[in-house]
Amino acid sequence: MEKYYLNLTADNKFDAGSKAVKDCYQILKENGFKNYDINNKKEGNKIVKKIYNICALRKFYGFPNDSLIVFPHPIYTETQYINILKKIKEKKNLTYVFLIHDLETLRGLFLDDKEKFELWDKTMLEIADYIISHNDKMTEYLVDYGIPKDRIFDLEVFDYLYPNENTITYDKSVLLAGNLNPQKSNYISQLKNIKNVNFELYGVNCSDECLADNVNYNGAFPPDDVPAQLTKGFGLVWDGSSVDECTGNTGNYLRYNNPHKLSLYLASGIPVIVWKQSAEAGFVEKYNVGFAVESLNELTDIMSDMTEEKYFDIVKNVKDVSNKVRNGYFLSKSLETIKKL
Repeated sequence: MEKYYLNLTADNKFDAGSKAVKDCYQILKENGFKNYDINNKKEGNKIVKKIYNICALRKFYGFPNDSLIVFPHPIYTETQYINILKKIKEKKNLTYVFLIHDLETLRGLFLDDKEKFELWDKTMLEIADYIISHNDKMTEYLVDYGIPKDRIFDLEVFDYLYPNENTITYDKSVLLAGNLNPQKSNYISQLKNIKNVNFELYGVNCSDECLADNVNYNGAFPPDDVPAQLTKGFGLVWDGSSVDECTGNTGNYLRYNNPHKLSLYLASGIPVIVWKQSAEAGFVEKYNVGFAVESLNELTDIMSDMTEEKYFDIVKNVKDVSNKVRNGYFLSKSLETIKKL
């Protein structure tokens, strides 16, 4: 059986896509899957783009019969994409594995395209032979939808390929990396009100209104360079408008997804802080790599009690998980199981 993974490029730019997607491609390649490129046009005349992309999608018909194919989900392209996959599956006796990066019907981020994403998610679930889900909470959602549990494999956490092992320094500060726009995540502007806790921010769109004596901005770095900056303290995974709980669509989505930010912190080697009602709270507690809290105001007491000895006990646990995350262990584990079926 031939094994492939779909690599959708944009305007023939092979660096397109997030680090999460690109790391998955690299891990798939290392597990014996061949690259199958399809170029998607995103720039230029709207009608020309649509015609070009529909024609490009017909390259799906080139998959050899009886192949095993891994698709990232979703693929942000023409609606016809998912229908073409449905048509050729039986014709060529193809086995489909969908690696979920996001479930937009759960995330609710693109409300104008709600119907399109509902179609993509619905059809993907109908035609998938196997699904690589984020975690047990997302798997529960898929099972409730009607997908047999024996067709779903939990990733647990996204890998974050990074060649170096950082030297970690004891520190009680809380680090936050990512999009720092307070309009997207208003809780960031409230961090200054959390008593006796220092915050270090890394990323784009930082607003002066978020900064204070206990909130410092350290600049923005490319995804492959960020881990080298995160060598102390605790990494924070939070979203929404409040420090008391994760709210809104993005906050609720944490109940189901694996934030890539969590993987970044673990690859860097630092302990993490997550929302107690998030899906990944179970992962954090299972591997004892940090704290799960209901409110960020709990950090005052946590940091007050944090000794150097306690800190490095957690760092030791993180080191074991970090080595796996940095080397593609979690996706490889799911792929190996699927290849044996």
